Amino acid sequence: MDPHVTFATVVWQRAHFGMWRVGGKTLVVGVNLNPQVQEVPLSQLSGWKEYAKLEVVYNDGGSFESGNLALQDLGSVGFVLTE
Repeated sequence: MDPHVTFATVVWQRAHFGMWRVGGKTLVVGVNLNPQVQEVPLSQLSGWKEYAKLEVVYNDGGSFESGNLALQDLGSVGFVLTE
């Protein structure tokens, strides 16, 4: 286990996120447990920092627009933020 890796969980209106941060990169994995679309302001994620790049590595029902994530009902997404 790398002692420099931090982990946080966030729940935003039944959308659940895990965030692993090391150095200037953060891996975010999220799932929407709602039966409808859930909008999530990315700034609400714990330990949020401004990023230079957002790279989606897995997408099953998510879309990004203007600093927000929209997750479809029971959708999930994985992305990497680089500062």
